[in-house]
Amino acid sequence: MCSAGGNRRRTDLVATGRFFGFLLAAQALALVPKFLVLAYYRRLRLLPWAVAWVPFELLKRFFLLEALLAYRMRPVKPPLPLRGQYPT
Repeated sequence: MCSAGGNRRRTDLVATGRFFGFLLAAQALALVPKFLVLAYYRRLRLLPWAVAWVPFELLKRFFLLEALLAYRMRPVKPPLPLRGQYPT
């Protein structure tokens, strides 16, 4: 007989498979126009680099966010008429 743990493992694998299937389908919809542009401009030799495109985009967004959060704001002086109301 199957134990409850084995049944749960199968359910987890099915859920993981569905997730990766959805991710693949979503990325395929984004890659089709890129593939068509590569074919139109005869740049199909760049197609192997398409595998690295998604991780590159994720890293680019991560580091952009990291740089934005680490950026120090410079002090701002209010306009002259307001300087007395809002001391810095």
